[in-house]
Amino acid sequence: MIHRKETALKPLHGLLVSIALMGGPALADIVPVPAPPATPDPAAPGEPNGMIRDLYTRYYAALMQASESGGVLPAEFAWPTIADTYFTPELAARFKKALEAEEPVIDWDFFINGQDYGELKVISVETATIDAVKAEVRITTSNFGNLSVTAISLVNGEAGWKIADFAFLENGAASSTLSGILKESGY
Repeated sequence: MIHRKETALKPLHGLLVSIALMGGPALADIVPVPAPPATPDPAAPGEPNGMIRDLYTRYYAALMQASESGGVLPAEFAWPTIADTYFTPELAARFKKALEAEEPVIDWDFFINGQDYGELKVISVETATIDAVKAEVRITTSNFGNLSVTAISLVNGEAGWKIADFAFLENGAASSTLSGILKESGY
């Protein structure tokens, strides 16, 4: 039985050597090798960096357009809708509950880092860390020429990438987080 296996392999080996020596196709040309998996582009819309850039850019454009026309923001940019669309279910539930409070829990727009706005710009969006399930994106924005940096934590689940928290940075360190503000207020 062992003898049969050896003889069965010899003709195949000999054929491949003969093809190669006669200038035939290389073994790699005969047997396709699968390409390594592609690394996703972090700036693609479905990836953390691209998602955050898209959200802020569209939000800023909607704010400026509403301001110029004296209108209101489109429904997609109402805070409950943003929470349902972009936040993890836990953060969305806590945030929306806080929005219903009699006393405002969050009395400023943390996307613009203020209550008033003008000359809104996204300066940079960088993926600080990323793996298959967690990411941190740092976004630098400008409002009236004042720069602010926010570190946004994201998690990847069944519904894709969702925002788990916002860390508002001062001098490179977190001065507060959205989840911390909600927790301090009982949400």
